Amino acid sequence: MPDSRQDSAIAKEFDLSSYDYSLPADLIATHPIKPQESARLLVYHRDKREIIHTTFASLLDFIPPKSTIVLNDTRVLKARLYGRKIRAEIAESGAPTLAPAITTKSAPKSSALNQGADKPAQESALGGKSEILFHAFLDGGEKWREIGKVLESAKILDSGILDSAILDFKILDSGAPKSCALESSALESNILESCALVLAQVRGKAPIGTKIALDSGYFALVVGQEEQYKKLIFYRHSTSAGGAKTHLLDKKSVLEMLESIGHIPLPPYIKREAHAQDEREYQSVFAKNDGAIAAPTASLHLSESMLEAMRRRFELAYITLHIGAGTFASVQSEDIRAHPIHSEALHISAENASKILQSENVLCVGTSALRSVEFLAKAARAQDFSARDSSNPNFFAQNNTAQDSVTQDFFAQCDEYIHPGSPPAHARYLLTNFHLPKSTLVMLVAAMVGLDEWRRIYDEAIAQGYRFYSYGDGMLIL
Repeated sequence: MPDSRQDSAIAKEFDLSSYDYSLPADLIATHPIKPQESARLLVYHRDKREIIHTTFASLLDFIPPKSTIVLNDTRVLKARLYGRKIRAEIAESGAPTLAPAITTKSAPKSSALNQGADKPAQESALGGKSEILFHAFLDGGEKWREIGKVLESAKILDSGILDSAILDFKILDSGAPKSCALESSALESNILESCALVLAQVRGKAPIGTKIALDSGYFALVVGQEEQYKKLIFYRHSTSAGGAKTHLLDKKSVLEMLESIGHIPLPPYIKREAHAQDEREYQSVFAKNDGAIAAPTASLHLSESMLEAMRRRFELAYITLHIGAGTFASVQSEDIRAHPIHSEALHISAENASKILQSENVLCVGTSALRSVEFLAKAARAQDFSARDSSNPNFFAQNNTAQDSVTQDFFAQCDEYIHPGSPPAHARYLLTNFHLPKSTLVMLVAAMVGLDEWRRIYDEAIAQGYRFYSYGDGMLIL
């Protein structure tokens, strides 16, 4: 944070305006280049301040020998959901919840809305269109006590055993509960699983108590708020010989729902709907751990054959950082040091942490990998880890240096903020795309190459017609 005693003038490297630039709209890539090797690559040598123009087909020829290449293996969730709000008068009347409506142009004919239901009656009960962007799961008893403000069942919910129950919600205008009951006759045996609490963005007004009808019998209920985000639970109706039941979704079921009815959340600067091919193209070939809502886009340049060639020539290390929407956020503070950096869930296995910390030539594929490496290295220097096993708080063996032996996996919330005042200390090289003006990612690039050089590089890329942002071309900083 800046010193409040300093002069009101902000040093150039901390002045937000230093990270602004103009980009012609036609240079914003809306689709990836195929094949991936044909994407353009700008190589920048810091020691000579030299710019070389090439393609990704030549990438491996520029990577220094004995480099350890760090890759983020997070997998992008189909985190965008479309639905319709249920009209307030219906929600408050206690009337049975209606089957959901489909709002996207590509809605399948097999949807609940098209399965013999009374469509006019349904449409009259449904309000405006709604859009949900899943961000993360929330954990802990304190969160369930907040839900208790809506459900008046805090004690039951806090026990973490509620699932497969029918809830009768009647919400006052204030958002406080008027009545809420668990209908014990509708419980599915005595085995109840925990309900998942989700942090999400909901477009438009959605006060506590708002119900949103989704596809395939799924619904969302707004149960709380946290700054600009909503807290949701999801549930699903089903009918059997025993009658109608409502099942509250646990984490596994929420992920299954997203995979079934969700859409790939393309970045806001790609002004088109997500297509089926985006499910493949907005995903790295090595993605395996579900949790991101934005791709580590530098990784999108790597094909299966490129990855295999990379594996033969270099040591690879994997980290998992679940990238959130904060990666797209513009910095608003005139002094960039005052910006509250977002945090994201990070996991690095003991084996991969050892590889990273033992290497003197770390090349990060993407800014998410760089932030993770720097967060890990900083924690190693401080011996300050948020490990799951509280009985073994020391991440490293104590009989040697931190770089020699890693004893357990590393789990943390990564909030590493890299800018010219806080440059990277462990990673040496970076493969990355071209980023949004006034974003923390441009500041990260400036931290590696210098304030004047980042602008020269970007000006050169624009002059040469490079494609920008997630589906765009890349640059290699050496």
